[in-house]
Amino acid sequence: MIKLSVEQTAGGWDPVVDKYEKAFEPFTTQFVEEALRLTDLKPGQDVLDVAAGTGALTLPAAKVGANVTAIDFSPKMIDRLRIRLSDENLSNASVYVMDGQALDFPDERFDAVFSTFSVFFFPDRHKGFTEMHRVLRRHGCAGVIVWASPFRLMEFFRQAMAERVPEIAPPQPAAGIVALQDPDRLLSEMSAAGFCNTNIHTVSRVWATPSPDWLWEHATGIAPMIAKVFDHIDAKKKNAVGAAFVRNLADEFGEGPVYIERQAHIAIGGR
Repeated sequence: MIKLSVEQTAGGWDPVVDKYEKAFEPFTTQFVEEALRLTDLKPGQDVLDVAAGTGALTLPAAKVGANVTAIDFSPKMIDRLRIRLSDENLSNASVYVMDGQALDFPDERFDAVFSTFSVFFFPDRHKGFTEMHRVLRRHGCAGVIVWASPFRLMEFFRQAMAERVPEIAPPQPAAGIVALQDPDRLLSEMSAAGFCNTNIHTVSRVWATPSPDWLWEHATGIAPMIAKVFDHIDAKKKNAVGAAFVRNLADEFGEGPVYIERQAHIAIGGR
């Protein structure tokens, strides 16, 4: 049996829903907006959002007028998305707890299929890609967003932990995140799943956060691999790491806003 990493389990994501939505979704939404522009999504189209999280793509796609089906394997992510759709009075979206590697939909069900910052976590990426291809209608469009560069935030975590708790390994990016930073690898994996005429657009956006203190408070809980490390450090050591983290950020950015830039690949493929 394959041992799953924390980000490959629903239980890993359930505890980070609040901070992910509040702190990190505003950043990922910037890339989603570009993907929706590139795919020229139209009202009335049937759209599938694979591993939808708290709704970075589902909400704007529904506001365009598309009929959106959102799935995620984290029940708490789905619960939050259901609440947000209700709050926005968006009745043209439905949500389900479901594994992106085993979609419970018939062949050629959707006009467009999206996976935003998620497929690189799948234990079986090929299965995830082939399932997306299977449910996509002929002449439909798939949009896949993955990270194209390392996350500078992790450098500050590593630096602070090396200073204060060198005996503890810092959080590491998932293997799939690193693998799909290579655009040729991304193109190859999508082609192997059957996608054709795939174009990769590499774009850069900035995560603007209010201050070093705010970033420490929120960033330690935005993703399972980060939360797991800091949840297992005792309070005294965690506070020491936090002080070093904030100081190092302030040395570079000052006491005010922190701007962290990162690139993503937006792959647009067809069937």
